[in-house]
Amino acid sequence: MQLPELKNYEFNEKVPDEKAATFKENALKYFRVYCSNTSIHGLQYLGGARCIWERIWWLISIILSLSLFVTLVVQTFHKWQVSPIMVTFATKETPTWQVPFPAVTICPLTKSVSSKFNFTHHIKRLNANETLDTETEKKLGYLSLICNMDARWVSQSDSEFADYHLFEFLNDVQPNFDEMLSHCMFMGKPYSCSDLFFPVITDEGLCYTFNLLDRSQLYRDDVVFTGNLNRAPKLSNWTLEHGYDINDEINTYPFRALFSGSIFALQGILTSYHDEEGLLCREGVRGFKMQISNPSVMPRPLQQHLLIPMNRMVECASNLNIIGTSETVKKYDPSKRNCYYTSERYLNYFKLYSQENCQIECRTNFSIAICGCIDFYMPRYNDTPICRRSNLVCLFNAQETLLNTIIDRQLARLRGTDNHSSDIIDNCDCLPICTSMAYTVETTQTHWDWENLLPPPNSSRKLSRSAFQVYMKSSQFMSSERNELFGITDFLANFGGLLGLFIGFSLLSLIEIIYYLSLRIIVNIKHYNKWFGEG
Repeated sequence: MQLPELKNYEFNEKVPDEKAATFKENALKYFRVYCSNTSIHGLQYLGGARCIWERIWWLISIILSLSLFVTLVVQTFHKWQVSPIMVTFATKETPTWQVPFPAVTICPLTKSVSSKFNFTHHIKRLNANETLDTETEKKLGYLSLICNMDARWVSQSDSEFADYHLFEFLNDVQPNFDEMLSHCMFMGKPYSCSDLFFPVITDEGLCYTFNLLDRSQLYRDDVVFTGNLNRAPKLSNWTLEHGYDINDEINTYPFRALFSGSIFALQGILTSYHDEEGLLCREGVRGFKMQISNPSVMPRPLQQHLLIPMNRMVECASNLNIIGTSETVKKYDPSKRNCYYTSERYLNYFKLYSQENCQIECRTNFSIAICGCIDFYMPRYNDTPICRRSNLVCLFNAQETLLNTIIDRQLARLRGTDNHSSDIIDNCDCLPICTSMAYTVETTQTHWDWENLLPPPNSSRKLSRSAFQVYMKSSQFMSSERNELFGITDFLANFGGLLGLFIGFSLLSLIEIIYYLSLRIIVNIKHYNKWFGEG
């Protein structure tokens, strides 16, 4: 059989291509390939060959999910920026022996013993319009700084006086220390009261304090003191931020709060002789003031104190509140963490920063600027004058003006209208210290029948007595700590969690997007000469 003759075909002839697709069409095709393979929820329905209504449904759903996601992320970021620090409880309790026993400051309300300088008598002479000699006026001027003086007494002639004589005079006319404070005990052991307490100048006048740091560790070297005032019996290795040195002995200074309970209290007996009480100086109030405070902060018993009446037994059970700060917080601006570290802000008069020290320095500088002098208890240099009687009204008005100005500035900041600048006021932005220690006190008192307990006094002078006890309430306490509310890791975890919740997005989803925009295109071009792939 003869086969039919084959026609000559040109196999090398190219079949004409179909009409080339546009870039937009290729991009849409590539997007559909991505949608059909991605792990992100909902995109496979959006990019699939479904009817228009299904795709609109999924488009709206994806937009709503993204909107909720963006809203929550913005709120989280705002919270991170506005309040990045939170205070939480420590993971374990701290034993009290790791912290110091509180500083206890006692101030007699009798500022001038009548036998040494009869304040009441001389005030009555002034009321009778009698003329006082220069020396008496000078001494009366000294006492006017710490007594509740009537305005008509303050307006009397203002004699010159030497600043150093002021503190010597206050010490000379005070009640005798050994007669005023006796029968001291600490941690169940008897002590001489003079071994535990030492004299300090406070806003209440001359007081006696226990367990306070030495003046050389609180004040700068050029701050002036008279005699042994504010001189502690020992120097200390303890600091507020780091606590006791690991090599410190049990019996170190400041004394540790070794044990809790009233049998380990600091206790003593306070005595006041009736014929020595200058009641007019303190408007007829008898007794003593006591302040329980941090050993690293100068006491201010005029502002915060407990009153110990006569013929009473007063017990003070103390608890401790400590707020520490983690190292991760230090990188934040002080305005965001709302605290300063002790060495972070320089003070002119004090070696270490604290909110109380900053406030005292602020008042001191403002008093100098307004009145040209300072109150007697404020830190000062050798050439800084102490205000006299005629300046007391100026001092009072200056302090009131300062407090009002600070509050006005803070209100203006809240309103966003603070555009005033003053070096003195700016330096009064006294934030808390990052590592703070505060003692809270629960007090109880009852009538004390001391006459049937103590041996009768040697003299026939009438007297009253009171007793006090200060002790730690518990053997351990729960401290707190400032920590980051959101670190970078926490913020990324929150961000990623919200992404996963609303659209199922993860780090691999991001890698997948990068892959489709880079490596897959390169491979497509190499294998198919088309960036969008085959077909």
